[in-house]
Amino acid sequence: MDKIYLWFLLLISCSCSHTKEKVSNDMDSSLCIIDVTCEYPVEKVNIHDVADVEYVPLETTRNSLLASDCSAFRISDDYITVASGVDNGNIFFFNRKGRYLWTFNRRGGSAEEYSL
Repeated sequence: MDKIYLWFLLLISCSCSHTKEKVSNDMDSSLCIIDVTCEYPVEKVNIHDVADVEYVPLETTRNSLLASDCSAFRISDDYITVASGVDNGNIFFFNRKGRYLWTFNRRGGSAEEYSL
């Protein structure tokens, strides 16, 4: 019986030993390291060199006047949505050319309502 305890103790001690494994990550070699203590020259970058930019003027009608504190803009394939003002809860819908379509306001806490 003592031999069983001895083997069991030996097995436990071997399984608990810590071995260091060298982990190599291929991404580490491709990471760009930037020295934040170095002084870099300031360069102007044209936004069109970095991303595709499309300016869409939104139609201004009596029903589509936006508050100055627009909280969220979302652009999908078909619509531009603007959440205008945290107090009134209006969500304005425009097509991708900027034409006003409709306003949605179902702010609240019950079924079929939303909160911002």
